[in-house]
Amino acid sequence: MIFGGFSNPHEPHPRPAGAKPVAARSATWRLGDGAARSVSNDSGQQRILILGLCGATSFEMQCLAGSKLPDDIAWRWPGSYTVVEEAEDGVAVYSDPGAARPVYLTAYQGGWVWCTSARTLALLIGAPVDTQRLACSVFLPSAPVLAGPRTFFTGVEQLPPGSRIELPADGSSLRCTTLWRPDADSAGSPVQRLRSALTATVALRVAADPALSCDLSGGLDSTSVAVLAAHALPPSDRLNAVTIHPEGDTSGADLHYTRLTAEAHESRITHHLLPMAPDHLPYTRITAVPATDEPAPSTLTQARLTGQLRWMRTRLGSHTHLTRDGGDSVLFQPPLHLADLIRHRRWKRAANEAFGWARLRHHKALPFLIDATSAARVGRRRSLVNLAPTVGMPGRNDHRRVRWFPVLPFPAWAEPIACRLLVQAAREAVAAPDTLPGLDGSVRVLVDEIREVARTAAADAELAVSRTGPS
Repeated sequence: MIFGGFSNPHEPHPRPAGAKPVAARSATWRLGDGAARSVSNDSGQQRILILGLCGATSFEMQCLAGSKLPDDIAWRWPGSYTVVEEAEDGVAVYSDPGAARPVYLTAYQGGWVWCTSARTLALLIGAPVDTQRLACSVFLPSAPVLAGPRTFFTGVEQLPPGSRIELPADGSSLRCTTLWRPDADSAGSPVQRLRSALTATVALRVAADPALSCDLSGGLDSTSVAVLAAHALPPSDRLNAVTIHPEGDTSGADLHYTRLTAEAHESRITHHLLPMAPDHLPYTRITAVPATDEPAPSTLTQARLTGQLRWMRTRLGSHTHLTRDGGDSVLFQPPLHLADLIRHRRWKRAANEAFGWARLRHHKALPFLIDATSAARVGRRRSLVNLAPTVGMPGRNDHRRVRWFPVLPFPAWAEPIACRLLVQAAREAVAAPDTLPGLDGSVRVLVDEIREVARTAAADAELAVSRTGPS
């Protein structure tokens, strides 16, 4: 499912083969059978499009016509969607805050073209691979800030998440406004808000395809999603929950917890064990992986992923499968949290957290506290400034360190040009304005991490479709 469009709705533009307009007189097109809804004002000169699965009701959609769109429209309802506002003078794109549905942009024939597929735009303009972006991905994946808006194709950029991006019809400079910030909200318990948001989103997915299946790996994230999905189904239906395990070995701790979950919800969950054979080992047939918008995280394990998806489609009739990608990012605090505690003078909790990290990583607590104290004195921008001259430095290893941007050892086989590309990326990151200033370090790092996981999960979904067909 791919969506795209043009900033000028009046001029004829090329579309991918098989793509069709999502609405009459619309410059937005759809390739595939993805969900899309539209509403127009009385004159027909303003059109609001919601692209992707969205929990807005028909009445709520009608209320959007002819009025100024609310700032939270890209996250007001459950689902994963993009909002597009078409008008005579151009197009405005409202991107979701988590980047679960990334949107890309390029200049074309005096105007702007946007699309949910970077590769589609690259094919349109004949873009080569962006070697700087590739170097950041290979040599410094722990610092996603270095990539900035770059994609893996030169001339194709990702629109900033959680923003309103105005694309003038005449191709003049775009205007971007940040709409979303992860500021503290005293309205209700954070735990209850997370539960409500997750419950509503899972219920929306279940309603769209009640025959779906779900991961059940024994962890908190997959267990939560599976239980919510099971109870969102009608009482007469059961959820197909799948646990993979090594062939011939069903004694692992993960299987123990999955069995406990399945037994506790035996009237709602049908538990399936899927053995993984040697044919599913990592690196198997990776040269057969098709091209995607970016290297998908499951590329190295594509044999296991493909085998699981095909098995579920054949045995269970599943066309939609829920995973728990990103659960660790949402529920887990990064080490930089220690620096926040010290900066806010919460000494006792900082000490307790440091001892917890020490036990977890089989390390001494004092180095964590020393690192955290140093990090508390240095902001994000200063850390980027300090990072630029050190990337590619032999021997540096920030494993078990409290850092804004931890750096892992630079491989000896890397060419000097790779180091130069990383330095250039770091300098560009320093020069770029921070769209979310004033946040605690741990919150800022979590936002970057969640967006990175969500965007790459979209590449995983693209890989899954290419290996098993539309779902």
